[in-house]
Amino acid sequence: MFRALLGIHLAVLLFGISGLFGKLISVSPVVIVFGRTLVASFTLGLYKIKEEGFSYFYLKRKTLVHFILLGVLLAFHWLSFFYSIQISTVAVGLLAFSTFPIFVLILEPFLFQEKISYFELVCGVIVFLGLCFVVPTFDIKNNLFQGTAVGILSSLSFAAIAILNRLFVCSFSAIKVAFFQNAFAAVTLLPLVLLLKPTISYKDGLLILLLGIFCTAVAHTLFVNSLRKIPARTASIIASLEPVYAIVFAYFLLGENPSDRIIVGAIIILSTTLLLTYRSSLQTS
Repeated sequence: MFRALLGIHLAVLLFGISGLFGKLISVSPVVIVFGRTLVASFTLGLYKIKEEGFSYFYLKRKTLVHFILLGVLLAFHWLSFFYSIQISTVAVGLLAFSTFPIFVLILEPFLFQEKISYFELVCGVIVFLGLCFVVPTFDIKNNLFQGTAVGILSSLSFAAIAILNRLFVCSFSAIKVAFFQNAFAAVTLLPLVLLLKPTISYKDGLLILLLGIFCTAVAHTLFVNSLRKIPARTASIIASLEPVYAIVFAYFLLGENPSDRIIVGAIIILSTTLLLTYRSSLQTS
């Protein structure tokens, strides 16, 4: 149990610090996400070939179409995620992204004919108020407003991925889903990368490798393996620490000092999503 808890905390820490790469890497988000997904899919593919052989990659045509759609969505999610961070701050990007459980709980009832509760609607309103604290002004020219708006798009697309995973590919292992989604995300972005013809420094290349291997492939594997021994509701509580880790590391490594408004907004957003996620996990357990 201790090793599983350590593993999931390490996974969430790695997921959290991935946002810092948006500031540390100087190339465009297109190149960052292409490199991340390419390296992650290659790493996960090698890992599974060693365990199961090449039969692991076989997919039926219908499933292939589903994974292509999910790969396109994943590419958009990470593009908007890193762009949000590049135009604003790590804290703003991660806090906007952390609202995705609200979108999941609001959108799921429409697709699965489930009733949405007043509690969930109230939580959605509270999270919106929290975002209002994060944004100093509703001026489209303000970089924090832009970062929050793009971060919400990232959050919404991630919620769509979570819902479609439940709808299309729930019978597959999480690692297999991660492999194919990353692979098709890389394929989606390849034409844009060829068009951009980017020049990548050794520093940026090394950071993209670290991002793809440790903050994606290794983090995902640790998280999935930990779920075998840790209840889902415990995992959801630990996962809510992702923005906290990101903000702390951004403070020490990048010198990003969050304002009082951002701290208040963070407390509102994180406490509400944590409460909603925990309540949902209790109802489904």
